[in-house]
Amino acid sequence: VWLGFEDGASLSRIEWPCDASAVDEELVASLVLQLMRAGSDAKLMGKVLSAESLLLLLQQAQRLFASYGNVVDVEVPPVDEDGAGGEGGNSDSHGSSGGNDGEDRVTVTVLGDTHGQFYDVVHVLACKGLPSASHYYVFNGDLVDRGAWALEIVVTLFAYKVLYPDYVHITRGNHESEYCTQAYGFHSEVLNKYDEAVYKRLIGTFKHIPLAVRLLPREDEEEDDDDEDDEDDEDEDDEDEDDEDE
Repeated sequence: VWLGFEDGASLSRIEWPCDASAVDEELVASLVLQLMRAGSDAKLMGKVLSAESLLLLLQQAQRLFASYGNVVDVEVPPVDEDGAGGEGGNSDSHGSSGGNDGEDRVTVTVLGDTHGQFYDVVHVLACKGLPSASHYYVFNGDLVDRGAWALEIVVTLFAYKVLYPDYVHITRGNHESEYCTQAYGFHSEVLNKYDEAVYKRLIGTFKHIPLAVRLLPREDEEEDDDDEDDEDDEDEDDEDEDDEDE
């Protein structure tokens, strides 16, 4: 649907829910499609997502970001030895949680330095697959500035973060700061689409975004149980040896 969108087609207003638990896949997909249609005219974004709805989204995203430390540990199934790395700012890792023939296979896509290239981000999502329990995304900072659609990227990624907090992770780059956004274009972009109050709220939310994500292998519970059994056996053997010595 996204790859076949019509620029300038009729727009629909997206009402963002007050309750984050009411956010679903259909809502986020509709939001992204409407943002794509409005992208040719900065003034149209406010018709798709009102300032009130945007502020609700920022509040929900900030609540999630504030629950993390500066470094977020994300446990994923162990990476396969044949996992393929990407080029440039992108990379993919593939893992298996112990099933056979790729069963329960998990992909991790890392994408960085999007710098306002909204349509490139959507293209990646459409081609690589949307976030899910079997496809984690890490958006590695520098979302804004330089490109013309940085706010659309922020809205899209924050919406997916609210929808899938465990599968979508975002880090803060140096451009997610008040100084850089005023020097490299994001401040002007937000003023063209909304107002100074929205900009200030965005900067406040950026301050809570973690600085780094560590991807860690998730250990299978069965392996943990086996390790505990081995330790128990060793303890019993030691006790038997002690009894013999006595």
